[in-house]
Amino acid sequence: MAKKIKQLLIIILFSNINNLAGQELQYSNVEFDDEFNKNIDSNNWYLSGNIKPQIVKLNDLNSYAVELCINKGKSYRNELSMRSAAFKAQYNIAYKYEFRTYLPSDYRNDQNQEIIIQWHAKPDKDINEDYRSPPLSISTINNNYYLEKRWDNKKVTFDRNHKKRYSGYERVKLDKIIPGKWENWEVYINWSYSIASGFTIIKKNGKYLYNNYGPNTYNDTDAPYQKLGLYKWLWKEGNMNYKYNNISRRCIRIDSISITSAGY
Repeated sequence: MAKKIKQLLIIILFSNINNLAGQELQYSNVEFDDEFNKNIDSNNWYLSGNIKPQIVKLNDLNSYAVELCINKGKSYRNELSMRSAAFKAQYNIAYKYEFRTYLPSDYRNDQNQEIIIQWHAKPDKDINEDYRSPPLSISTINNNYYLEKRWDNKKVTFDRNHKKRYSGYERVKLDKIIPGKWENWEVYINWSYSIASGFTIIKKNGKYLYNNYGPNTYNDTDAPYQKLGLYKWLWKEGNMNYKYNNISRRCIRIDSISITSAGY
């Protein structure tokens, strides 16, 4: 009986958090904003990859976007990582991440996964922790967007054999890809590695795709930072797991990066 009462209290608690995060929080504190107007601001971003992203002018609007491309056999990663001096997230604060993505009209389905947006974690190297997969990412597989989420409340995410042992992992199909059209994303996050707090809510074009309350990152000193662009690790030279097809180039355009935090 006591166990059932405890479970009921947890459900009620998270229902209250759900209502608070979804309806009562006002995301009015501007933390970061970048429209990529004619240049990539090196004060905001640094390059991860061996191909320089390009700024392109949009035909339908008097504005600009960043275009990131990769070519099979030459590159498997083309990303911009947000500098901590530009914005550094904190734990247990509600954030709203907004951005727009555009996959070209000639985009073709591929069963081999590629990340388009991710929030990466900084390992605590002072206790010999190594890099892990990103705790939160949005990917494409075939003609769908997917969310991947990993979390761990241990201080170091390795066992004695140096194998990764996450406390939890989840992969969820979000929605169909719409090539040749700009798509507007809203990602609401309260970073936490504890089961007692944290939430992750995802909307695309005004439609709710994912709503979860609980842990969404690792037990690190710093909360995750945002990365934009393509990471297709199966294109890495020497990878024998790649399922070959005749797709040899991928591109994505990203624009209107905004981060706001909430107050009550």
